[in-house]
Amino acid sequence: MISDKDAGGFAAALPYLRRQTERALDTRAMTGEWLTPEIELGCASGCWLHRATGTAPRPVVFELHGGGFALGDARKGDAIRAWVRDTFDVNVVGIEYRLAPEHPFPAALNDVAGTVRRIVDGSEVKVESARTVLMGYSAGANLAVAYALLSQRDDSAPLVSGLALHYPCLDVAERINPSGVRACDLPVDKMAAFSAMYAGECDKTDPLMSPVHADDSELAALPPTAFCPVEGDALLPQAETLYRRMVDAGASGVWNPVAGVYHGYIEDAADMETFRAISMPETVAARPRGFQRAAARAVKTSLEHLLGPACRDAPFPGLEDSE
Repeated sequence: MISDKDAGGFAAALPYLRRQTERALDTRAMTGEWLTPEIELGCASGCWLHRATGTAPRPVVFELHGGGFALGDARKGDAIRAWVRDTFDVNVVGIEYRLAPEHPFPAALNDVAGTVRRIVDGSEVKVESARTVLMGYSAGANLAVAYALLSQRDDSAPLVSGLALHYPCLDVAERINPSGVRACDLPVDKMAAFSAMYAGECDKTDPLMSPVHADDSELAALPPTAFCPVEGDALLPQAETLYRRMVDAGASGVWNPVAGVYHGYIEDAADMETFRAISMPETVAARPRGFQRAAARAVKTSLEHLLGPACRDAPFPGLEDSE
C-alpha cells in the first residue's frame, strides 16, 4: 500500500506536471466558448461550450477529461468537442472540474453535478434534456458513472440518458497487480498515489468514488452505457466487472474493447500538438500506428450507440498526422 509520504512526494511534482500542459495550451486559441463559474449554482469551476447549430433544442454531450483526478485540462479536448459537435450536431460541454489533492473527493463530482444542472436546467443553452450523455476518459469516466449514481439519490440532479466510458477507472480502492501493467501504462505507484490524493479521508469503496461497489439496485437504474476499455490495460478488469454487474442487474450496456492502443490514447490523438509538447520524443515515436484513427472510431461508435447515427462525416482533428 502506498504511504502518505509516497503520495505526498508525487503531489509535490504535480505543479511542474500541470505547468507543462498549461504552457502548451496557454498560447492556443480555443474554439469553444468559456462559461465562467457560477458559484450559486454549485459550479466552482467553469466549462467550455461548443453550441449545436440552429435554434432548436439539441442533445448535449458532457466531456470529462482524464488525469487521475489530479492532472488534466479540459482545454486539451477543444478539438474533439468541436468534432463531436460537427459530427452529431449536438451541444458539447467540457467540464473544468477541480483537481486533487487540493480539492479531494467529492469536489470534482460536485463540479460535474453543478455543471450538468447549470446546462440542462438553465437558459444559457437550448438543450434537449431527455438526451443528455456523459462521455469520460479514465478518471473522467469514473466521474460520469458517479454522477449517474448521484442523480438517483439527488432529485436536483438531472438524469442522463447515456454514458460513454473510455478506458475507465472504476475502483480507486483496488490494488493493481504490477505484473498486469504494461510499459505503456501508468506505473502502479502512480495509480495508488492518484487514488490516495483523490480519496483524502473518505472511504475508497464509496460507490460515488468507486462505482464497482454500487449495489445491484443502483446498477440496474443506470442509463445505457457504452464501455470502451483498452485491451491489455491494467484497468480493463474494472470495466469488465462493472459491465457484467450492470447487465446482470438488468441495465443496458455494450462492450467494445479497443485493441492496439494505450491508456489515454483518445486525448493524445485529439491534441497532437500538446501531446508532442509534453511528451519525450521517444514516447511520441513509440505511439501505435493508427491510434488517431482508432480514437475517432471509438468515440463515434460509442456516441452512435447512445445518440443514433451521426449527422455528417466530419474529419477527426489531426488525423492526417496519424499514418
